[in-house]
Amino acid sequence: MKICAIDGCERKHYARGYCNPHYKRWWRHGDASAGGIDKGEARRWVDEVAIPYDGNECLTFPYGKAHGYGRINIDSEPMDVHVFILQCVKGKKPSLSHEGCHSCGNGHEACVNPNHLYWGTRSQNNLDRWRHHRELRA
Repeated sequence: MKICAIDGCERKHYARGYCNPHYKRWWRHGDASAGGIDKGEARRWVDEVAIPYDGNECLTFPYGKAHGYGRINIDSEPMDVHVFILQCVKGKKPSLSHEGCHSCGNGHEACVNPNHLYWGTRSQNNLDRWRHHRELRA
């Protein structure tokens, strides 16, 4: 059985000498070793950089995003990073109707500054979007 050509990778060969994940990195980035991060790196960044952050400027999540919002796996479940940070800094949602809101208007650009985050209702979140001239998605 052929294995991946990347040193230390023991996965089965898929194409061009690489396993499936390394082949996909080669296809996207032109380098089979590019584009990945170490397991736990995003969580480490949240714990060491984002949660203790005390500045006023937006703090952009530098890793995975979905529709512009930072995403992270917590206990193998995907979650918006700003929601995870809110839970760590300000506690659980006050109710099921609350959601993570951004006072800066830059949630769609992956802002995770704890000073910009608060629990709010859908109408409060929509009002923030209107104040910051952000169109609601259909």
